[in-house]
Amino acid sequence: MIGSASCGNKRLHNIQEVAEFICEHGRYDDVCIRTEDGFELLGTFGIYINKISDMEYREELLKVLVPMQHEVENTAFSDDEDMDETEDMDMTM
Repeated sequence: MIGSASCGNKRLHNIQEVAEFICEHGRYDDVCIRTEDGFELLGTFGIYINKISDMEYREELLKVLVPMQHEVENTAFSDDEDMDETEDMDMTM
């Protein structure tokens, strides 16, 4: 499979690599995963699957992807909280 993102393309060999690609590049833009012959397997909206052509593949991918998505979400929320604390400190000074 080939993962396509705004930074370029990458050859992906298994579900783990597809999930990692989605979570890494989906933070910045939508991504597309295609088969070797150019057939679009899935497209994302950020780190979330927006469309997918193979429901069996979807079930297997979600087993790996969902925990990674939770990690990305938790990281994003903890970064937001850190920024809020910094902003609160700036306002009191």
